[in-house]
Amino acid sequence: PAGGSTDVLGRAIAQQLDAELATRVIIDNRPGATGTIGAARVARANADGLTLLGTSIGPQAIAPHVIGKLTYDPVAAFDPVILIGT
Repeated sequence: PAGGSTDVLGRAIAQQLDAELATRVIIDNRPGATGTIGAARVARANADGLTLLGTSIGPQAIAPHVIGKLTYDPVAAFDPVILIGT
């Protein structure tokens, strides 16, 4: 959610990307359902490299075991780009 640790980290990274890419990076928080609402939205986005999912382990590692049926495949729907923190 807005103001959470993932949000704060994402906004700090977005500021750096703004400068490096000379474009505006927009943070669109979609909290809820252990992060699966935002993850599902990113999974449905065009695979054009312009949409990134910044998340904790919830939507990929926890939700598949807690939520019966997800609207996306937590492994196949995403390509890992970078590990930011542990």
